[in-house]
Amino acid sequence: HVDEVPLAASRARLDVTEEGAGVDALLHLAVPVMMAKAHGQTYQRLMAFQRNRGFSEFPNGAVSEWMTYMGIKTLTEARQFINIDDTLLTNMVNSVVQSNPSDPSLEVAILLYRQTVPAQLDDPLTASKLAYTAAMFGRDPSHFTTAVLQKAVTDQTTGEVHWETPRFDTLKYYGDWKSQRVPRADDVTIASYMLLTLLKTGQNSQVDGIAKWLLRHRDIRGRFRSAYDTLVATEALSAYDANLRAKGDGSVTLTSTSGRGYTNAQNARDVLSASGPYDVSVAGQGTVYAQTEVTYYMKDDLGDPAFEVVPVVLDETLQHFKLMVCSRWLLSNNSGQVVQDVDVPSGFRAETTDLKNQQNVEGFVRRNDTRITVYFKQVADQSSCYTLDVNRLQPVAKTAPAYIFTRGYKEPENRNIVSYQPRRLMESSVCDVCSGCCPSP
Repeated sequence: HVDEVPLAASRARLDVTEEGAGVDALLHLAVPVMMAKAHGQTYQRLMAFQRNRGFSEFPNGAVSEWMTYMGIKTLTEARQFINIDDTLLTNMVNSVVQSNPSDPSLEVAILLYRQTVPAQLDDPLTASKLAYTAAMFGRDPSHFTTAVLQKAVTDQTTGEVHWETPRFDTLKYYGDWKSQRVPRADDVTIASYMLLTLLKTGQNSQVDGIAKWLLRHRDIRGRFRSAYDTLVATEALSAYDANLRAKGDGSVTLTSTSGRGYTNAQNARDVLSASGPYDVSVAGQGTVYAQTEVTYYMKDDLGDPAFEVVPVVLDETLQHFKLMVCSRWLLSNNSGQVVQDVDVPSGFRAETTDLKNQQNVEGFVRRNDTRITVYFKQVADQSSCYTLDVNRLQPVAKTAPAYIFTRGYKEPENRNIVSYQPRRLMESSVCDVCSGCCPSP
């Protein structure tokens, strides 16, 4: 009987193990099935925000660059769980490739693969990208993280941790009139890559401070300074949220002395006027995030232009004109990638057949009949020009001014806004553009 005891015990353990394994296997299968169903429902909700080759932030909004970037990344990863329309992904990727140069992070990956890591790490932006890429490749990023953390700025009162990249000019920038410093896109990018790297490597001592700083500088729509830094910051905050796994229940209460305001469908409090003061109180356990945004109308431009943009109308008739747009960079450093939104008068359409072959133009996207977006790898301090043929589509008289918006791709605070108005179109009447609309004399 001595020899039979271990055998019986072994069989008992085997029976329990088989039974437990079966239950575990069933539960492990049931959970992904429920999650896949939820993923599919979420995917269908996302499709409500789909536009031509991209996504918008609101059901009736225009295509958002950062929403499109994040959509490509998220949907690509979601393909392993649910069926994703490959045509949708292909169209979005093609749109991004056509309209924007290659992602700088690819250059960082090439540097690491070639083992040509720069010896000097005085640039925290480059070092933060190297740190993140090294962590993603399973290499030790401590050489880079140490260099970046040495340049970190810590607020002893709030505990926030961030980085401040220098500006090369002493211009009055858009947004600098606010009470607190508005970060540059590079500041947000550095903080985001460092947050991702520290989370990836389990160095959690400073992640709360970085995440707190990022959250404070995110606007109410989830955006930061540009499409690029918004994408990286959103990924970093998503990773932070997954790592935090906060539990508990909390509530945020907003009260005002006037009693004005209401709660909308997104459980947000909309205050219709500035009468106050307002008190915000938080109750409960766990982590609660509350964000306040103040919007108002400004009549004057508060920033100095970083570009000189001169629109010139040529060969103007009531049916056609040529628009020559000349641009140059006004600051002392490199402009980097530049985006220019060009509007044409209502009732007209700009032809783009020869645009790609013109000076310094890297690419373009037609937004609609009256707007195109032109991309430049950079704009030099010497003026360069391109020309558009603009033709009438609809009979519109007394056309209003059209605008040209120029901005840095990564630093949209570097910008310029100008308008132009073809004289003959401005002075035209209904009879000029629609002969059948007016009675004969």
